[in-house]
Amino acid sequence: MNLPSSERTPLDFFNTAAFTLPAAGELGNAGRNTITGPPMYNFNMSLDRLVTFSRERRISGDFRISANNVFNTPNFSGLYTVVNATNFGRVVNAGAMRSITLSLRLSF
Repeated sequence: MNLPSSERTPLDFFNTAAFTLPAAGELGNAGRNTITGPPMYNFNMSLDRLVTFSRERRISGDFRISANNVFNTPNFSGLYTVVNATNFGRVVNAGAMRSITLSLRLSF
């Protein structure tokens, strides 16, 4: 049912030909968790630096840079598993892209 990772695309994530609608009045025989969703890879980083501007006046600054999804890896979600739907077997959503936040906090 699952395609090899080299053959997976957002438009064809698993083998849709392995599924058919059951006859009218019958139940299907697909087991629970037979379709695994796309993996999620997320790598976050932050760097923090404390700088003293004046010891006598006790003025210091805290400089921080934070990055979410540093390598900008697409994290797909929203796998449609309803048989005979127009988007059956497709991944239609993606997670957030890389975001970087800079901040400076002054203490005096």
